[in-house]
Amino acid sequence: MGIDRNPQAKVQRTVVSFIILFYLALQGSATFTMNWRFISYYFPFVNYPMYTATHYEGEHVRPGNIIVGRLDDNSEVEIHEKDLGLNYWQFRWGFGGAVLRGNQGEIVKYLLYYKGANGKRFTSLTVKSFPAIVTREGMRPSPPEDIRTVQLTYTDRE
Repeated sequence: MGIDRNPQAKVQRTVVSFIILFYLALQGSATFTMNWRFISYYFPFVNYPMYTATHYEGEHVRPGNIIVGRLDDNSEVEIHEKDLGLNYWQFRWGFGGAVLRGNQGEIVKYLLYYKGANGKRFTSLTVKSFPAIVTREGMRPSPPEDIRTVQLTYTDRE
């Protein structure tokens, strides 16, 4: 009675076991072999306090970056994934990576979507960081930092 002779159930159990083992191995890797240069590869495990690095008084903590675009009329807008019709990962690794590398050819492909949807054109993009400083009283905001600015030169047909 205790032995399950259903081959489909056995296959399902095996697949589920491998999935569980995969995630346990990934979590173990995040716990014991974490390389902070590649921290984003450990998502979603590193979002837990157990995996965060220790920060000391006076240290700057950079929680993340934003991308700000300067339009033809000199106004600035914060650019989000929905503005470009992208998901989080496409925005972070595709568009964000292209901006950090200064790859205009790749950047323009994304911005043409924005121009088509909004009728506005960017003249430059800046990646900004809003760090905080660790103090005895808690986190204190520090001035924003410009990580990278890319001046754009493109035609509407690129």
